[in-house]
Amino acid sequence: MQCPKCQYTNVQLCSVAYDQGTVTATTTTKGQTNSQGTAGDQGHGIVRVQAQHSHHGEQTTVSRTAFAAQLAPPVNPIVLPLEVLGCLLVFLVAIIALNSIAPGLFRAVLGTPGWNGPGFQGLEHLTWAVIVASVVWAFFGFKKLPIHREKLIRWRKSWICGACGNQFVPESVG
Repeated sequence: MQCPKCQYTNVQLCSVAYDQGTVTATTTTKGQTNSQGTAGDQGHGIVRVQAQHSHHGEQTTVSRTAFAAQLAPPVNPIVLPLEVLGCLLVFLVAIIALNSIAPGLFRAVLGTPGWNGPGFQGLEHLTWAVIVASVVWAFFGFKKLPIHREKLIRWRKSWICGACGNQFVPESVG
């Protein structure tokens, strides 16, 4: 196969070039700190202090070359609205659960008399308004799914030229 623009034969699928330029690295750190010391004076006694601290961390990093970033697959229009909606629903459930477990918490934090106070109702109304907005956003995202599927199918069939950077779908595949 060759590039229709420059006739160069060093071409590859966009999805393969994207994968080759994407690196996922997971870093794990573990450590332990020990400390000890003494404090006091001769008249009041000496106190020995010992402490031990352990830590564990893990971080995953995805990095892409500029070339791979240019070849990224089309973004699914429904993922972000559903993630936002999920977070908001968890937030709302957490607020309701916290209020049933400790109604005095809202009185202390928001300065309101609990569930029926104006501060909490404002927070609840705002959360419901954002949830409704996210549902509408997701609805329109779902309406865009057929277009997204077509773009994704085209991206999976697309090739890129290593010489001129031309992206194309071969006529025999198209």
